[in-house]
Amino acid sequence: MDNSKEKKQLLEDLFFNGYATRNIDLLDGKVKAVIRNLAAKDQLAIENSLGTLKGSTAYVLHSYSINLLSKTLAQYGKDKFKDSVEARNFLDKLPGAVIDYLVKKQTEFEKEIAELYTGEEIDKVFFGTASTEAESKQSPEESTSENEEALEKESSSEQ
Repeated sequence: MDNSKEKKQLLEDLFFNGYATRNIDLLDGKVKAVIRNLAAKDQLAIENSLGTLKGSTAYVLHSYSINLLSKTLAQYGKDKFKDSVEARNFLDKLPGAVIDYLVKKQTEFEKEIAELYTGEEIDKVFFGTASTEAESKQSPEESTSENEEALEKESSSEQ
């Protein structure tokens, strides 16, 4: 994601709403979907439910995918979902290839958000520059000499 305007909007959504959304086009824009990032409590619930699953690796992975999307898919085509139960009922009817594609896009979105949620990236997006480590790690001697110079200038200008 190179667009700083889009980055800023994502960060604002995350900070003010607690989540961000992304529009996904399928079949060259013939089908549109809206996904959102995964909340921590939902991630924990999904992981907890997987602990009790028995079956093949493919079964566990597909179950994870369906559970993930049921928590993060807000809209598919004209169908808007009010909650994860509605989304789950819809997802159970979709072909595996569509589920896989949506999971891939949702995972990419989560990675983008993780990259945005660094202090450096937040500084860049909101303040134009990231503070460098060198600026934040000023030595006590530098700090003391700068303070002394400022005090000397202040006292000489008062005289």
